[in-house]
Amino acid sequence: MSSIIISAILILAAFVIKAQLARDPNIGRFAFLGFLVPIIIGVLILGFSVTEVVPTGQVGIQVLFGKPLPGYLETGFNIISPLVNVHDMSIQTEAYTMSGKTDEGEVKGNDAIQVHGNDQLTLTVEATVLYHVDKTHASDIYQNVGDSYADKIIRPEARSVITTVATLWSGIELYSTHRQDYQDSIISRLRPVLESKGIALEQVLIRDVQPPQQLTDAINKKKQAEQEAEQMEYTLQKESKEAERKRIEAQGIHDFQTIVSSGISEPLLKWKGIEATEKLANSQNTKVIVIGSGKEGLPLILGGN
Repeated sequence: MSSIIISAILILAAFVIKAQLARDPNIGRFAFLGFLVPIIIGVLILGFSVTEVVPTGQVGIQVLFGKPLPGYLETGFNIISPLVNVHDMSIQTEAYTMSGKTDEGEVKGNDAIQVHGNDQLTLTVEATVLYHVDKTHASDIYQNVGDSYADKIIRPEARSVITTVATLWSGIELYSTHRQDYQDSIISRLRPVLESKGIALEQVLIRDVQPPQQLTDAINKKKQAEQEAEQMEYTLQKESKEAERKRIEAQGIHDFQTIVSSGISEPLLKWKGIEATEKLANSQNTKVIVIGSGKEGLPLILGGN
């Protein structure tokens, strides 16, 4: 609107100068330029006032006399009425996080959600909602909510659904086995609520579920007991296998001794004694041959009583 006024003033000034030139033609060519320049500037300003370039990832909301018009301007170059102002609104993915700390782990205050399972156990839930503005509803959102739709729509609706859905499970189930089911149920319930307000839900991410400290201690003790039981079971199995190995080894030694002892006879021992005596007698290093005192005259090691 201000550009139109400026253009009108400049063009009016140009005609005033023209009228002055008509009354006094001796003013000269510089006065003629003084007439032409305001017209050129006014036309340029007026030209810019009827065009609008909407940035990437946004749509333009046309506002006429303070009231948003239906529809939207697409990204890029647009021809508009010189009477409207354009407000850019993002339609890109945005994230709203309800947590007691930042993504870098720094404490930012307590915006986490306190929920209760169906066993009345209180848990602390941290979640992130991914969403974007539906461009077909951008004008309505701007008129009814403004730019603070994250705080006025996303936060209260998400917290309400997250709290309500938690009552479908017990606290321990929410903490351990049903976290994915919990997240899926939140999405299915929150999506139509946000769509009715012109917001498209993309995803809900459950960042963390924290039980009270006493439950955490109980769970840790249970896990420790399970680990100790598994370790004991492993030790017993190891000892059992070791005992079985030793039994098999002892049985093998016993079987070997049985086989060997059953194969040794008196004639075999005498024959081995004769072979040993012959080898001793034929040895080049033999100086003295010792004959046993037994009745067969064998070496002492093989001699009888």
